[in-house]
Order: sequence, then C-alpha cells, then structure tokens
Amino acid sequence: MKKEYIRVLFQKFEGARYECKNIENVISDHFVGVNKMISLGKGGVKQVNIKL
Repeated sequence: MKKEYIRVLFQKFEGARYECKNIENVISDHFVGVNKMISLGKGGVKQVNIKL
C-alpha cells in the first residue's frame, strides 16, 4: 500500500512539473530536488539526487 501511494504521489509531482514547464514557468521556482544519502559497501555513503 505505501509503495503504491508513493508511486502515485511521484506521478502527480511529475505531472505538475510538466504543466509548470508548459506554461513557461521556471520549474526551480516551484519545485526543489531532494538529496538522500545511501549506504554503500565497506561503510561508505553516497549522495543521490532525487528530482520531484
């Protein structure tokens, strides 16, 4: 259930970004990227950019 909710929410954000671009608004004025740290092997971490 939770994964489905996140997938639908992500689709809604993508649709909103698409419409924002279509009316020639600057997307970065309305949406920001999200950064997440993920664990790697041997105790390392890496920053991953997630665009909403």
